[in-house]
Amino acid sequence: MKPANFGVASRHARRVAPPYLLSGSEQWLGGALRGKIIGAMNMDYDQARIEDAVLALLAVFSFDEGRVWKGFDFDVMDSLHSQGFISDPKSKSKSVWLTPEGIERGRKIAERLFGGSSAGTV
Repeated sequence: MKPANFGVASRHARRVAPPYLLSGSEQWLGGALRGKIIGAMNMDYDQARIEDAVLALLAVFSFDEGRVWKGFDFDVMDSLHSQGFISDPKSKSKSVWLTPEGIERGRKIAERLFGGSSAGTV
């Protein structure tokens, strides 16, 4: 089973472990963590709701009568980092790593917002 690349398009993404998984003899996405992440990636989300959420975020961060950056607002990313949900966004990398806490919280929010009929119970 190949490790998840968390949506990063780089062909090198699968070879680089996030900093919080590099300690001791821990294997990247080994054991139970791998099962949780791989299992969560197979959840059914309502594509229309996802598109609505992305469009809403783009509109919230728009400027000049509708122009919008493709990434996320720096202050929001800094806040998520300070809360421990993502790695430090202030780097040369074009991506960030979700921490285990970030993955867990993000999946719960995604299920609540985009899930099937039981979406409102998470």
